[in-house]
Amino acid sequence: MGGTARESPEDRRFLDAEASKTRKKTCTRHQICGLLFSALLVSLILIFLGVKYLWNPTPRKVYDMEHTFFSHGEKKKIVMEIDPLARTETFRSGNGSEEILEIHDFKNGITGIFFVGLQKCFIKTQTKVLPETTEAKIPELEGEEITTTYFEQSVVWVPGEKPIQNKEFLKSSKIFDICRNVTIYWIHPTPIA
Repeated sequence: MGGTARESPEDRRFLDAEASKTRKKTCTRHQICGLLFSALLVSLILIFLGVKYLWNPTPRKVYDMEHTFFSHGEKKKIVMEIDPLARTETFRSGNGSEEILEIHDFKNGITGIFFVGLQKCFIKTQTKVLPETTEAKIPELEGEEITTTYFEQSVVWVPGEKPIQNKEFLKSSKIFDICRNVTIYWIHPTPIA
């Protein structure tokens, strides 16, 4: 027999079955790849939403207040900023070279006072407990004037003889941002006789 071999019906079925198996394998591979890609995409979307909504840092809450008072016949203004997340209170008064900044750092238990004109900072220890903001009950008196008198022991805050050399302990405080490039002294209370 010198001609071409004819395919028998059995051979055709075998070839069709083999081609069908190859197509099924290819379809199954594409389905698995598609499923894995979809799972990866869904995971990435969930991670992105989780980071955006669940790990979003709490917004800073800073409260500003302005107080005006008279001192020696002059109208003066003090601006107070309270940052409860950083646990600080900042008081600003004066302008230019007469500006004074006082920072109460409750987290570290120190107060820093910066005099712009002197280019000096003074720090003192303080309580780490935040002050309570309870409303005092004021009795209502008809036709009478209410006067409040505060009696405090009079003290003078005296700076130490030598400035602080090592400022490392202030690095975690807002006071460091203001006082790092100026001379810093510890101050201590001395009662007035």
